[in-house]
Amino acid sequence: MQKLKKIMFAFLISVMCLNNVSAVNRCSTNAKSELNKYVSQIKASYATKEEKVLSDNIDNPIEDGKQYEILVEYLEITLTNLTDQFYIEVSNDFNEEVKTYRYSDSDNGIITIRWDMLSEVAKFTFKIYANENTKCSGVLQKTLTLQLPRLNDNYSNPICEGISEFNLCQKYVTFAPMEYEDFVSRVNDYKEKNKIEDKTNTNQDKNAWENIKDFVSKNKYYFIGGGIAIVAIATGVTITIVVKKRRRIEL
Repeated sequence: MQKLKKIMFAFLISVMCLNNVSAVNRCSTNAKSELNKYVSQIKASYATKEEKVLSDNIDNPIEDGKQYEILVEYLEITLTNLTDQFYIEVSNDFNEEVKTYRYSDSDNGIITIRWDMLSEVAKFTFKIYANENTKCSGVLQKTLTLQLPRLNDNYSNPICEGISEFNLCQKYVTFAPMEYEDFVSRVNDYKEKNKIEDKTNTNQDKNAWENIKDFVSKNKYYFIGGGIAIVAIATGVTITIVVKKRRRIEL
């Protein structure tokens, strides 16, 4: 029985190999050249996207019984100019997931893939194979790669104000996360090298003063009432003292 299984397995392997060899043999130079006209038009790109979602539709909602509208950021991969002559195997080094896309999955030759894993840099690989309706069925025609950036946690740090061109202060980056102390040190080195004034403390003082003015403006009636009360109290004390002094003199 075991011998029969081995024979059947060997037979199946032989058939698969013969099919692959047959496909390669049918895929002549002319056939490849014809397919190349179309496969060369297939491109891969990405764009940053945003959408508003309700708080109870995200993985970590705010648990206070209320519903909030939250702005969610993600990346959108776009594959263009796909025809029914090809199919694409898409993989990435973040989760090693492999998915196949065909022309029937597209919108007039355009495939869009949403990517929400913004915590790390990810590399995508797109292997484009000839479809079954061609003479090169199953033969790899082209490979594309695309590196997706990660969202930089430090881009909105006040220390980055005025130096958005510096790579450590950009919103989307392709370098690995670093220790905060190292980040601050490199930003300060960049400012010193380029003679850029550090506005962090100045802005903090300015913001503090603006907050005080805003607080006084919003509560001016309380301050006015308080001032009147203080004047009234002070006047009352003065009158009391004067009256007491007069009484003492009369005595």
